[in-house]
Amino acid sequence: MPHADGTAPLSKTERAYAHLRDGILAGAYSPGERFVLNRIARDLAISPVPVREAIRLLEAEGLVSFQRNVGAVVAHPDETAWPDTIETLAVLEARAGAAAAPHLNRDILEWARAVNDDIREPALSAEVFIERDWQFHSTLTRPCPNPHLMSVLKRVRNLARISQRLYLPYGEDVRARTVADHDELLTALTRGADPRDIEDLVRGHWLSFLSASSG
Repeated sequence: MPHADGTAPLSKTERAYAHLRDGILAGAYSPGERFVLNRIARDLAISPVPVREAIRLLEAEGLVSFQRNVGAVVAHPDETAWPDTIETLAVLEARAGAAAAPHLNRDILEWARAVNDDIREPALSAEVFIERDWQFHSTLTRPCPNPHLMSVLKRVRNLARISQRLYLPYGEDVRARTVADHDELLTALTRGADPRDIEDLVRGHWLSFLSASSG
């Protein structure tokens, strides 16, 4: 039966997937932590089968890995791979942002601007800053019409989000540079800048972020 808003209810696999993915990205499941299928199934009041299916979906997204004699565990990105991850993210998101730009409307841009205004608050915790920052980026690339690009981008973003929580100190300089880059991007999008310019801005933002966070 559809929900009151007309959307279809989630399947058991979708419910397990959403529960686990949100938990991983929020830090409720620690990198390297083993998934106990029966316990998760019991907590969600479902059988282990949809939980197993959800874990396979999360493996495809880079959030879960399988270890011999252990089973499914939360992915634990190598700290030394952080620069490569961000460089890859810079290329993929720049292309997705350029492709999405012509499809962004005023409501989307206003929502992104509101998110960026939220993260100006100096007292914001690192966890909330990271979450809102990803909301900003996801919003501006969501209209990208290339599903294959978005699939690969999603996987790289997942690895970057876990790595941020593990390794990245969010000092005032990193935060200030992030907000300033967002302002510049929003200004360009609002005036209808050429997608090639948008691509340069997004790529430059991530490379600048990498430089600031590594300094």
